[in-house]
Amino acid sequence: MLRAIVEVINDGVDVLSLSISPSDPNPMFAEVDKHDVKAIGSFHAVAKGITVVFAAGNVGPDPQTVANVAPWIISAAATTIDRSFPMPVTLGNNNTLPGQAMFVGKEVGFTGLVYPEGPELFPTAYGTGKLKCMAVCDWLGYHHSGIPVVVICFTTEPGQEQIASAVSAVRSAGGVGVIIARNPSNLLVACSNDFPCIVVDNELGTEIMFYIQLSTSKTLKGKPVSSKVAKFSARGPNSIAPAILKPSVAAPGVSILAASSYDPAMDGGFALLSGTSMATPHIAGIVALLKSLRPDWSPAAIKSALATTAWKTDPFGEPIFADGAAQKLADPFDYGGGLLNLNKAANPGLIRYGHQ
Repeated sequence: MLRAIVEVINDGVDVLSLSISPSDPNPMFAEVDKHDVKAIGSFHAVAKGITVVFAAGNVGPDPQTVANVAPWIISAAATTIDRSFPMPVTLGNNNTLPGQAMFVGKEVGFTGLVYPEGPELFPTAYGTGKLKCMAVCDWLGYHHSGIPVVVICFTTEPGQEQIASAVSAVRSAGGVGVIIARNPSNLLVACSNDFPCIVVDNELGTEIMFYIQLSTSKTLKGKPVSSKVAKFSARGPNSIAPAILKPSVAAPGVSILAASSYDPAMDGGFALLSGTSMATPHIAGIVALLKSLRPDWSPAAIKSALATTAWKTDPFGEPIFADGAAQKLADPFDYGGGLLNLNKAANPGLIRYGHQ
């Protein structure tokens, strides 16, 4: 990596976007490690006038998990986007519930809806006390093989592999769709666009479950979409130097349409990806725009402008929340200076230039 940074310094770039963070953010030393090539290399880049943006890491929401905390770099936290991919779910009583999906095929008409129950849903392999998505779908394959039903799965798992496996299991068992109930409900990575897979939050999932059990449900209204700090986004305070705020700023990093080369079957070579690695290029792009507008600004000036003008509320004036074990109001240890605000960053009023 150090050689790569040296090459970009020689190339004379204006901004360096590095979607890289360690899986273990805990430092080995109480100060900047002289063997940390990311910190040392980025120091030399910043000294040459290059603004460096690093991913803050994806091991949140516990405190002191933020990585890449060198004071001369911008550490990117991730937020959800203030947009949704709406997909309605209409129940047999004609109540329509708001979900999210990327499915682009034909509409699934009214069909059976299954929420399996019973002790077979809690085999040792899946643990006890939690309804596991894979256990539900294994039950479907055993009891309803070949019957065209939609199955609702609840999951508390943070990853995507389990949900992708559940979708595959429902399809293989002859099901025609999956409803995934989870919090947060805006991670769509595991739902493919060629099979009906809708994500709802646990509240709506519970409403659907009660509808199945009681054949009644209240009419629900959709909630406004606002930005939140993603659950996975690594949190401060800075474990090496608590007085230096990290992460630096936050940018969209959930369900971002990104170029992908990992799945050759992916339509058009794009996929929805999530992580602070997705937030990093958002910030780097804004840095490039600022540099073109203010070519005399140093990396310290750009970092200062971004942090001091960032939103502490969302663009609609509503509070920014942070996803975690329990949702809470976001604070600087969640989003650093706040959510990026490009228009204000161009005219911050007061900036810190720093010294070479």
